[in-house]
Amino acid sequence: MAKGWVIVGLILIGIVITVVYVGSYALGPGYQYNKKIRSLLANAYDASTFEQMKEWYLKAKQAMIDEGLENDMYGSYFYWDQTPDMQMAYTYQYIDGLVARCDMYIAQIENLSVAPLSDVYNQMITNMREESQRHGPVDWTAGPAWILKNAAIYYFMTPILIVLWIVVMIASIVLGIIWYG
Repeated sequence: MAKGWVIVGLILIGIVITVVYVGSYALGPGYQYNKKIRSLLANAYDASTFEQMKEWYLKAKQAMIDEGLENDMYGSYFYWDQTPDMQMAYTYQYIDGLVARCDMYIAQIENLSVAPLSDVYNQMITNMREESQRHGPVDWTAGPAWILKNAAIYYFMTPILIVLWIVVMIASIVLGIIWYG
């Protein structure tokens, strides 16, 4: 009977470590990043006008700069994942493209006298939102780059926890087979 408690104990230790990690991330660096950068991009996505979208994209870009995310930073620690699309320079270029696209839509609306909330206007907004999520969230590089700069332990903790869970599961299976045959 005591042998079974060892397996349960291993699993409980894994659960406790995971809950502590997830909780500390959500209340610490996850919250800080969301407050400083990601929420600004969410506001841009949810904006009801192109002027508002443009304003929020510019605020998000400035927040990234203010947080020290430099052009040569990557959203990955590992050299094999440090590709041009994972570099902050591209993220800034992409945001500039979204701002330019907002300007284009603003000009089209003025030139064509498109009424807000018309089908044409709504399709323009939908197209803009789809473009902003084409490769995932606009901050696909900024998020990991910010974590690497400000809370690197969390960047590495996820793979460590995955390995921990694999070890716990294998140990539980092996001990179960050895003890209970």
